[in-house]
Amino acid sequence: MEENKDDITGRIKDAAALLEAVAADRGLLAGVPQEESTRLLRAAGEIARPDARARRQMIKAVQRRRREERLAKAEAALSSTGIRKLRRQTVFTTPNYTAPAGFPP
Repeated sequence: MEENKDDITGRIKDAAALLEAVAADRGLLAGVPQEESTRLLRAAGEIARPDARARRQMIKAVQRRRREERLAKAEAALSSTGIRKLRRQTVFTTPNYTAPAGFPP
């Protein structure tokens, strides 16, 4: 998972550098086939101005990630409390021995 996150981060940095270069000099797109330059500009536009559905999906994903982080932090704090530590310990059970011979009940 961490490897994938690093890969995505690197790819985003490369894409950002490319978009910044194209924004600085639109002539760079002259050497690229029309369909590829259109594809690049359309994708950049969808990121810059997402439709309502994509915006809602992004908001929900961010909220879900924050909620998971908050719950993980709370669970980490609670797991170190006394009662939870005691619950994780094995309970000592006394051995079942029969009473010695001649032992009054």
